[in-house]
Amino acid sequence: MAEQIRSEQILPEQKGPERTALLTIDKVGMSFDLGRRGFLGLGPRRRVRALDDVSLEIGHGEILGLVGESGSGKSTLGRLIVGLYRPSEGQIRFARQATRHEGPHAVDLGAQIVFQNPSGSLNPRQRVRDIIAEPLIVHKADHDIAARVGELMRQVGLPPDFAERRPSEMSGGQAQRVGIARALALEPELIVCDEPISALDVSIQAQVLNLFADIQEQTGCSYLFISHDLPVVERLSHRVAIMYLGRIVEIAATSELFSRPAHPYTRALIASAPRLEAKKLSFRPVEGEIPSPIDPPRGCHFHPRCPLATDRCRSERPEAREVSPGHLSACHLDM
Repeated sequence: MAEQIRSEQILPEQKGPERTALLTIDKVGMSFDLGRRGFLGLGPRRRVRALDDVSLEIGHGEILGLVGESGSGKSTLGRLIVGLYRPSEGQIRFARQATRHEGPHAVDLGAQIVFQNPSGSLNPRQRVRDIIAEPLIVHKADHDIAARVGELMRQVGLPPDFAERRPSEMSGGQAQRVGIARALALEPELIVCDEPISALDVSIQAQVLNLFADIQEQTGCSYLFISHDLPVVERLSHRVAIMYLGRIVEIAATSELFSRPAHPYTRALIASAPRLEAKKLSFRPVEGEIPSPIDPPRGCHFHPRCPLATDRCRSERPEAREVSPGHLSACHLDM
């Protein structure tokens, strides 16, 4: 994993652009209906609350890291942004475009996604040239399709003869490059990277990270970089948002968040992460399992695992508050 990737191979730490909002997520909630429980399905309906009142912005040219345990809602948020799901509540606005869930808009072409499993996200029956060309054909892009496919293959470092290969004839890293080329085909302003290196061999993770860095330098696009790998997120991101059980619990500039984390969950993640020994200080690693989103705890969702929880934490939901300029934390305690 990331501890075996030399830091000089990854995008150098960035101070961040002057941020103007490219994407605004405003009080977004997402619930999934699991049907009724009990014998013959006559019991009460069960619903998973995957996202709960999520608000954040992604700026033009910004890399926003999104971190949290499995089941925290990170991938659900990414899929909402690119239109694979519709939010149950709230709005997603891309620059000055209308909200996504009111119908098909240009916003749908402004964001694309790179999935975690490169081979599983590609049609095994298609050749590389057809996989990359598909979004151009579907959206009737104003391009010479063959020329555009060749350009995209060069951009992601694939030789021309790969155009005739199928996913089964490629390594995981090569397949991920195809997925990246497909995401770039419509020249999106935002790319959602959903755990894009976690399924790859350690030996090629840094190559793919460098490719993302090169693409951003060339195109000026923004990234939502979803990962559980804190050291990689620290190196890549301008800002980092921490998600727990469907809620954003902390967001700050990268250097601020890793040097002065305010939320107990963020501190626990840092204490648990490899290669962050110097930053662990007196933080305690996170213990226990994340609760079920079918029946989340009252008050602060983190209170059953928080060593600092009070009665207020168990009964009252904390609102995000600014602990320093641009640094928000949803915690009742003064850390």
